[in-house]
Order: sequence, then C-alpha cells, then structure tokens
Amino acid sequence: MKSVVVHASSKPVELDWANQFAGLDAQVKAQFSAVDFASRSTVVSKITGFTWTDVVAAVTAAAKAAGTGGVVIVVSGHGGAVPGNPDGGVLNWDPTDADVDLNWDRQKIRKGLFWDDMVARYLDPIPLGNPPNQKGIDEKNIKEKRGDFQITQKRHEAFEALDQIGQALRANGVKRLTFTSCTAGRAPNFLKRLAKICGTEIACFNQKTRVFNDVNAGAGKSRLILDVDTAREGLAGSSNILSARVFSPDLDNSSIAFVAKP
Repeated sequence: MKSVVVHASSKPVELDWANQFAGLDAQVKAQFSAVDFASRSTVVSKITGFTWTDVVAAVTAAAKAAGTGGVVIVVSGHGGAVPGNPDGGVLNWDPTDADVDLNWDRQKIRKGLFWDDMVARYLDPIPLGNPPNQKGIDEKNIKEKRGDFQITQKRHEAFEALDQIGQALRANGVKRLTFTSCTAGRAPNFLKRLAKICGTEIACFNQKTRVFNDVNAGAGKSRLILDVDTAREGLAGSSNILSARVFSPDLDNSSIAFVAKP
C-alpha cells in the first residue's frame, strides 16, 4: 500500500494534493475512477509540530499503513544538493523554511529538522579514530559539554530520528521512502547512505518540483509536477497533466529521479 506524510503547516496546495492522492477528495476520486485507490491508505499522516518526535510519529504511522512492500511518500519539506557533489545532499523536514543552505552552526541550523551529509555519515568509521565515528565524537562532546554542544545535541537528535524512522520502515516491511521535494536526487551517495541506515529504498527527484493550485479545477485542487513543465501543460512528455492531481512524476525514471537501494 502507498501512504502519505505531510506536515500540518504545509502550504494548502500540498495538503490538498495529499488528500487527493489518498482518495479523500470525493470529486477527484470520482474523476479518476480508474485509479486503484484501494492500494492507497485513506489516512494522511500529518506531522503536527516542529520536533523530531512529531516527525517520527507521523512516519511511523504511515509505515504501519503502508505495510509490507509498501511506499511511504513525504509530500512536504524541501530538498537540495551541492552542485557537482554526489555526497552533498540535504532533506529539510520543515515546510515553512524554503532554505536548504543548512549546517550545524548557529547561523544556519534553523530548527535543525534536516538530514545532511554529516548525519548520513554519522556511523562511518574514522580511521584510527577514538571515538571511532562522528556519533561517538558528538556523544563525548555532549556529555562533557564541549564546544557548542547544544548544536551538537541537535545533530545527534537528527540521526536518532533517522535511525528510528529506519526501524519503523523495516519493522513494517516498507519497500521505499519517497520524498517529492526538490533536487536531493542529485546527491546519489547521500541517498545511498540514508538507504543503508533505513534498510529501505530512498527515492528523490533530481529536479525542482512544484505543487500548485490547479486553476482548471478551481480552488482546493492541486497538481504535483516538475517545475520545468510549468508552462508545458498537456504537452507530450510533460508532467503537467490532469493526472498530476493523483500521481507524482515517475520516480523510477532515472532521467528525473534517483532511487537508492539499501
């Protein structure tokens, strides 16, 4: 089964699209009667606040709804990648912050609800390291209150959330965790590390995406498309088509997305 996660503070168009995908918009569901809505969870899992506890709870609920072989789809937040750097990805769970220029310092941390290359490498062995990895280093500095340990604590919490989400996905047999946000698919090594930690596929677009109000249908209806197709409505090969109300662009199309294997 496919299940959707969205932040409660997301833009209305993202909340609308999540409901449309789940078959909760009666008008859209009737319009797309050929879609197998029975294979989609009718419960949209909402992230209710701005803590990792909120994020983990929503993804865990979605994982239970998706079940064995299922897909969990995150339709809020932001993604990014450092140009030309296959390791330099970021996934920001905060939908109210469009900035993905994030780092673990006071100037760029924002709410700290993001995963970056450092979090993805948290367990990577450090040659001759003592402690042997970044997790151990951070835990030592937190315990001894060294440096800006409050920021270090937030990074530790980001990894703990990643680990807990991975546990939930594995426990429920979920096949894939999908992010519909922008461009993180340009950092394949970053996604591979996340997939290894989570024990499931991680899929992201390598292009900018857009969710917008479908003016052809009036208020309260939206489409999820590739940003490049904004002015290409209905054209051959464009993602900006009527079915974008209930489908995302194809994440298995390697020209527009990347799927990391565990």
